[in-house]
Amino acid sequence: MTVDTTLEFEKKRNRPLKYDRELIGSTIKAMKRISEIKHNREARHIERRLRGKKKERTQEAIKELLNFAPVIRPPTATKPTLLRIKAEQRVKRLQQQKASKKKESLDEHMPSPVKAQKS
Repeated sequence: MTVDTTLEFEKKRNRPLKYDRELIGSTIKAMKRISEIKHNREARHIERRLRGKKKERTQEAIKELLNFAPVIRPPTATKPTLLRIKAEQRVKRLQQQKASKKKESLDEHMPSPVKAQKS
């Protein structure tokens, strides 16, 4: 144990360092680079973990959408289309015409009070 690097490092650690501008600058650069490397490694690790799960998640999402298809409607289903508006207007117009014809036919068959008084 005559050559122990950790012991040498411990000895250096306890000594006060003289301020060196270049040393501080290179240390800060090294710290930034180390954090970049750490971030990249974490990202790669997460990607590797999730690689096989992506297909499973999409298949599960598709199953869930198919199960709730009646509940989910496209946004265009709630908006009335021009064709639907025209059809509704035509139905209303036909109903009004039928109602007016029915009223006219009832009026023809009912004796009017004026006609009864004249005769």
